[in-house]
Amino acid sequence: MTYLQLVFRCCDVCRLILHELNRDVQSLFALVLTGLAVTTSSAQWQSLNGGVDEFVKCFALSADSSSLYVGGSFRYVRQAQDSLGAFGIACWDGAQWDTNGLASPDPISMIGKYRWVGAILDLADTIVTSSVGCLPNWDCNVMQYGTMLVNGEWEPFGEPNYSIDLFRLNDRVFIGGDNTDTIFGQPVNGIGEYQNGSVSALPNSPFLQPLDFYGAAYWHGQYYFAGNTWGELGSPDIVAYDGDSTWSGVGGGMGSGWLRTVAGFGDSLYVGGYFFPGGNNLSTHAQIFDGTAWQPFFSQVEFIGQVWDIQTYEGAIYIWGTYHFQGETTLYGLLRYNGRELCAIGGPMDVGGMAFFQNNLYAPLYSWYPGLENEWVGYLPLDGLVPDTCISISQASVQERERSVLQVYPNPGNDHVSIALRADHYPARVTALDMAGRRVFEQVLTRNEPINTSAWSAGTYELVLHDLRGGVLGRSSWVKLP
Repeated sequence: MTYLQLVFRCCDVCRLILHELNRDVQSLFALVLTGLAVTTSSAQWQSLNGGVDEFVKCFALSADSSSLYVGGSFRYVRQAQDSLGAFGIACWDGAQWDTNGLASPDPISMIGKYRWVGAILDLADTIVTSSVGCLPNWDCNVMQYGTMLVNGEWEPFGEPNYSIDLFRLNDRVFIGGDNTDTIFGQPVNGIGEYQNGSVSALPNSPFLQPLDFYGAAYWHGQYYFAGNTWGELGSPDIVAYDGDSTWSGVGGGMGSGWLRTVAGFGDSLYVGGYFFPGGNNLSTHAQIFDGTAWQPFFSQVEFIGQVWDIQTYEGAIYIWGTYHFQGETTLYGLLRYNGRELCAIGGPMDVGGMAFFQNNLYAPLYSWYPGLENEWVGYLPLDGLVPDTCISISQASVQERERSVLQVYPNPGNDHVSIALRADHYPARVTALDMAGRRVFEQVLTRNEPINTSAWSAGTYELVLHDLRGGVLGRSSWVKLP
């Protein structure tokens, strides 16, 4: 390794260390600014047989869903009284750790060495990892950012020129990351697709320079990529891709800061990261896209540090980041929303992603987490879980947000009603429901035109607007006069 290469590698390691230190600074600085007299809540987290010896960053299910891969900067895992060398990656079956076949050396021999595994993907015959650092017998020039385990041997994965992220969406595999412009010798400028042992740029990609993409989701037939960009398509930090060749903005994008994670739940897309109100940033560190426009996150919640992960599981969405409820000082790390309640579960936690395995939720924990000190990771049994506290979200408050995107007039009316939308909302499908929930009318609107209601019975109707993919644009009540 040349002197210059060594400097660059050290800079990468320092950048990651500073990035991890920043997780504490963000939360502590926010607490100082808000002057909160804080208490913290703990949940019923369970031990992974002693845990690991340092940071956990990521998880991935095995291809057959029988075990869970855990990645991070740890050098060994604790197995009863023994320590198994891990060097950043290990396998957990729900009861025991296993490092066989993962090329894990003896932990004593790794003192002073460094490797940070930031993403894992099991492709059945290949395990792919994104990492910084490498084993002593590796060629660090080609293996320090991306590796793959094939037939028990670690090999270079595409020789990316910077750290990458791995996304499996709708049975497709995409590559994002930090300023990655080439992988497998192909230019990708932020997002590429892995197929047949190589990575290629996506058709008609609007990105002409290396950009950062940290989160991705498949929702309502579209692929969404989120990160820290310059505003291509007039949509800073988040774009949509139809899976074929068409790219589009997402409600004008976001403002300053960056997005770390994105997930669809019901009729809304939830995003999280590190940002403050201003422009299209309507709330702090988390907000919602309703299919047409950005909406603030639930006003009952205030995040005080970066939101690290958002995932859906069994009819609910889980959001990972330190927060408190408005008017309260207790800090939590995990928020669950099922469409009816916002529920707080334990915290504050550590940075990194979550995973769902055997109906348990796995996540990184701070080293000083009560009861699991110096274990760095834990799991939360979801069967019988009792949240710390829950706040009911009335359907009226959800509908109020949806009503803000359309105007209905005259209201009340008689033989006609008009629905006004922004020009970019058309075409849209309007459905009218009577008070018994029966559909009495449906039509695709291409412009603001009166709807003939002369044959409708007198009474109250709910008008629901959908885009042509089925996403809810908005709704409103309308009264037909006798």
